Amino acid sequence: MADRGGGYERGKRGASRGAPRDRGGAGGAPRGRGGGDGAGRGRGRGDSQDGRGGGRGAPFRGGGRGRGEYSGDGGGRGGYEGGRGGYEGGRGGYEGRGGGRGGRGFGDRGGRGDRGGRGRGFSRGGGPSRSFEPKALPVTFPEPDKSVNDLENDLFSVEGKMASLSVSKEIAVRLPYRPVFGTRGARVKLWANYFNLDLKADKDLYLYHLEFFKIDAESSASESDTGSFKKNKREKGEAPALKGAKLGQVVAATVDLVKTFNTDVALATELKSKIVATAKLNLPQNPMLVPLTTEGSSRRDLYSVSFEGPRILNLPQMAGYLKTMQEVDASFPKFEDVVDGLNIVLGHTARTNPSISVVGSRRFFETGKSSSNPDDGYDMDEEKNFLVPTVLAICRGYFQSVRLATGRLLLNTNVTHGVFRVDAEVKDIFRRLNIDRRNSLEDLHVLARVFNRARVEYRFRGAKSDKDLKRQKTIMGILESGRGMQVEGLKIEDTPFPGPSQVTFLTSLPDDVAPVYRTVTQYYKEKYNVDLNTSWPLLNVGTPIKPTFVPAEFCRILPAPVKIKLNDADSQAMIEFACRQPGDNYHSIMNRGQDILQHDAGLLKDFGLKVGKGLLTVHGRELGAPTLCYKPGVGAKGPRATPAQFKPSSGAWNMSGLKFAVPGKPITSWGCVAIGIQAPDGEIIKIANEFRAQVNNNCGLIMDETPTDGLTRVFVKPGDPHAQGKINAALARLAKQQVQILLVFIPRKDTQLYAAIKRVGDVDLGVHTVCMDWKKASKDKGRAGYFGNVALKWNLKMGGINHQLVDTVGLIKDGKTMVVGYDVVHPTNVATAAEAAAPSVVGLVASIDKDLGQWPATAWVHTSRQEVCEDEQLKTAFESRLDLWKAKNNGRLPENIIIYRDGVSEGQFALVLEKEVPRIRAACRTRYKNPPRLALIVSVKRHHTRFYPTTPEHTSRTGNVRPGTVVDRGVTQARYWDFFLTAHDSIKGTARPAHYTVVLDEIFTPRAGRNAADDLETITHDLCYMFGRATRAVSICPPAYYADIVCERARIHRGLLSPSGKGRWQVHENIRNSMYYV
Repeated sequence: MADRGGGYERGKRGASRGAPRDRGGAGGAPRGRGGGDGAGRGRGRGDSQDGRGGGRGAPFRGGGRGRGEYSGDGGGRGGYEGGRGGYEGGRGGYEGRGGGRGGRGFGDRGGRGDRGGRGRGFSRGGGPSRSFEPKALPVTFPEPDKSVNDLENDLFSVEGKMASLSVSKEIAVRLPYRPVFGTRGARVKLWANYFNLDLKADKDLYLYHLEFFKIDAESSASESDTGSFKKNKREKGEAPALKGAKLGQVVAATVDLVKTFNTDVALATELKSKIVATAKLNLPQNPMLVPLTTEGSSRRDLYSVSFEGPRILNLPQMAGYLKTMQEVDASFPKFEDVVDGLNIVLGHTARTNPSISVVGSRRFFETGKSSSNPDDGYDMDEEKNFLVPTVLAICRGYFQSVRLATGRLLLNTNVTHGVFRVDAEVKDIFRRLNIDRRNSLEDLHVLARVFNRARVEYRFRGAKSDKDLKRQKTIMGILESGRGMQVEGLKIEDTPFPGPSQVTFLTSLPDDVAPVYRTVTQYYKEKYNVDLNTSWPLLNVGTPIKPTFVPAEFCRILPAPVKIKLNDADSQAMIEFACRQPGDNYHSIMNRGQDILQHDAGLLKDFGLKVGKGLLTVHGRELGAPTLCYKPGVGAKGPRATPAQFKPSSGAWNMSGLKFAVPGKPITSWGCVAIGIQAPDGEIIKIANEFRAQVNNNCGLIMDETPTDGLTRVFVKPGDPHAQGKINAALARLAKQQVQILLVFIPRKDTQLYAAIKRVGDVDLGVHTVCMDWKKASKDKGRAGYFGNVALKWNLKMGGINHQLVDTVGLIKDGKTMVVGYDVVHPTNVATAAEAAAPSVVGLVASIDKDLGQWPATAWVHTSRQEVCEDEQLKTAFESRLDLWKAKNNGRLPENIIIYRDGVSEGQFALVLEKEVPRIRAACRTRYKNPPRLALIVSVKRHHTRFYPTTPEHTSRTGNVRPGTVVDRGVTQARYWDFFLTAHDSIKGTARPAHYTVVLDEIFTPRAGRNAADDLETITHDLCYMFGRATRAVSICPPAYYADIVCERARIHRGLLSPSGKGRWQVHENIRNSMYYV
């Protein structure tokens, strides 16, 4: 087994001691983690300004805050110990995971550098990671396209010109027109990860849909002459059996056959069900008979292929729209079928390359044996990004998608990552891992999981040939045991991972008088004179019912993406490998990316396409940070004295010398619970009292000195089947004594334990619970900062406001506008079909006053995997939020409601307007005489647009665009109202902007006119500074962020995706109108 760091062969965790990216700057004494050469990971305190990461650093070379790879440009995101919506730290923290200029909590700790990668095994080892000095972006850059800029300006040259564009009277315009481009903020030039896409749009393209049926072999010969074929029996409505690799082979064979009848027509396909052509196809027969010869077999399979269509892809009409933004219909997205066809054409050459693996329709990875670039794929001689050596790896690939923009067509291209089985001989894998079926059980269990359902090529000797034949097949994997396998003529020893000498089968060789039982070892020796490695297990290339066992020496794993749930260590390896600075991603796209995506393919010219050679530059603007307000702390001086107001620098700040703006309710009764903690009572009480003192003295809360009933202990061990009952009983005893909140110490990060605590507290008892990790709380170093992080959540749960906005748009300041966020979360990373069928969960939050500090929530279940909410529960949820606002505002209802809808794709915008908005209006009709004004903005983080800075003065300390950067032109359509906002200072990797699209506006344009865009961008940006669990701006506005967290908490309440959902799971009425979920 590999140890954690010792020796190169087992992987080095970190570089040498005190490596350039040690945990700390110059003063960071080495704190080696791992033996031998795997020391490193020094730990210093950084400087007081930049905290956990050393000094400011040059552009694109790290520095700044964070738990960083790539020269220390990193940091956690919050959550349990920093994750989104988790259960212990916040996103940022009391002094922000990155205080004023980067510290964590109260301390300013040095940065963390190269921690090494992973070595052999899923959970062990660690070869050196692929950390490297980040590449700088080009010093010189082109100006943004003047013709596009002029067109954008011309469309808005007359006030209201864009909004006054007319369409046919029969068309009901669904999405609001962009009123104007924004103007606030300092103007900057940025790189965008888009290529210009030139298109000769003088002719239409033609799209055909294909349908396949396999022909009975015995009937095909007689019926082929008539064109009528006997299809395999298939129930009506049943999907064709063809899929995966076989489907791709049939489609490719179909394209080749069609070419013989259409020699002057260019063809492209996505190898699934579509063909795009430059002219109408000449089809002698429809359906058409397509033969397919399987490698390693003399049999020819025959398929009936039906062509539906063609559907005309109107390129001239699309080109006209791009130049004028004049609509001919109300559809959205615009020209979706044309864009889909162009994506097929652009991906065809890469998709038909055998060394390229395609995930979905637009992600391309080089995983064949030709891939040895250490920057992009895997390297058979290095383990730098391997999870399991030579077979399971994190691979870097490239995404591309055609996008419409004002005046032009663009190709969005981005770096992406995935986990793959890579091209490797099984014998090489076993040799590399020193596999011995008797002594390598842990490794073999890992490989069994990786090999399960893998696509392999296995070699065998044909019955009528002296040559080895090859066949590809999806296999069951490694033979783990013969237990329960009852096959006539087959005997398997009851031992883990039987090898060729443990499997005996009945066989006949030429000299045999009668069938003889032979082991697999004997069979291969006598028939082929091959000596098998008896220490290796066999592979089953058949099925559990009809197994076919093949020695490892004759199998090769084929490259393919793998759906496998990674453990924590492998997930962290994935994050570290994928986390790269803008300069690195820029160079990957410009170099390897264009090669893999085949942007110079001759086929593109045949279709009239040409991809630009360089990425685009666009104009952006940097919005200034809002002014925040706290109460002054004891001894506060300067700008932090009464009133404590300041503008955060670089999107982050700390609370040193400050108190919460509005403390929560005084706590006269609280409980202290220790679950599974081995420390003495006195030590636990001492830590609890230190927390209480900090909450009282530093944060401004009022909290009684002594916990009710002293210390309550719950003795449980990991895996204790009675843990839930013990926790329930202990917490219930305290709840009977009317405690307001429980401080719960837990021994470590434990999702099951956390879920048990939250379920009983939130649902059964209606008592707030705050979990504290004993490992962190009991350490002297960093304790104050950790307590500060916990205090942020403590105050929110008790109804307090951690900080306030001083100056914001009058729409919010007037106190007449409620802000709402809601999201739908679907089952993901599930292990069983039952879990996959579990209901989706909807979470909704809403502000209760102008302070935007409290966001009570509600949640409900929803049809599984259905994004759009069309049930009455959305109406009921809105009614409850209106009632709460009214109760908190002297009986007044809000005049305006701004709604941030999270996570809806462009293709679902119309459904939101058709299904969800009517439910919201219905809720308002039950509460208003005159309905309020509504605005609905869709917020999305899962997209592939990225922006990179072009000059040092507009570069953050981590090499990204500066916080507050907004882009609403250059890569957008002037017709629609959308913008990209990078509100946060990305702690690690390349910052991902949030994309906001207005789908309904009854507020901003009528109220602000030509300032409408600026007002919406300012409000959204200011909101990003109001995430209560952090002292830093977050990447997406809190209404959407909180709604996502509410959904995750609701999944815990339901029993971690319980399909049945039996039993009560709604939040207890005692805490229902609070921020119980933070």
